[in-house]
Amino acid sequence: MEYLLRVLSYVTEIMNFMYHHLCGKMQLTDLMFADDLLMFGRGDPNSIMILLRSFATFSAASGLPMNGQKSNAYFNGVASDVKADILKVFGFIEGKLPFKYLGISITAGKIKKKDCHVLMDTVVERIRGFGAKKLSYMGRLVLVNALLTSIYSYWANIIIIPKGVLVRITAICRNYLLDGTSEYLRVPLVGWENLCSPDIHFCIRINYLLAGV
Repeated sequence: MEYLLRVLSYVTEIMNFMYHHLCGKMQLTDLMFADDLLMFGRGDPNSIMILLRSFATFSAASGLPMNGQKSNAYFNGVASDVKADILKVFGFIEGKLPFKYLGISITAGKIKKKDCHVLMDTVVERIRGFGAKKLSYMGRLVLVNALLTSIYSYWANIIIIPKGVLVRITAICRNYLLDGTSEYLRVPLVGWENLCSPDIHFCIRINYLLAGV
């Protein structure tokens, strides 16, 4: 894929390529995922042709062809007649936003709280499957650090998660640690800021205190 980056960097400099209006300052032409590629440009035939020719050069060199049945074109603010010409000439199927990639909603605007319900539901479902009532505080702490936060980290590596979602996930993890459920309505014995102390020995003593040892 590094070869594709070099090709795109070269052709966008020497040819009359027009960047997507949100990508011009960064000179961003593409985003690469596990086995998918997003390419961005202004909605005009010339810019799209430059992107596709660049990929064709990469494809010929690497032996990785485009899967036309799984490839879509997404438009925003493009005149309907121009859009129709582009779809006809290049043979793409128009896709609709938002679409999901590996369980995450991909949209043209900022990610909103409503787009992250899957993330919060996934964390809650994991808690329900842990058999939490049979675990000690230390056992739940390990699960929070090893599993629950890893779900959030996966999303955070791809999108900017809204503050409200972070607050909710923190509350879910706190409730699970204290009571083994996603909801905890009693006053906690120990403040959350103390439980989040980086001192591991302090955290261990807190768990012993909570357990009544």
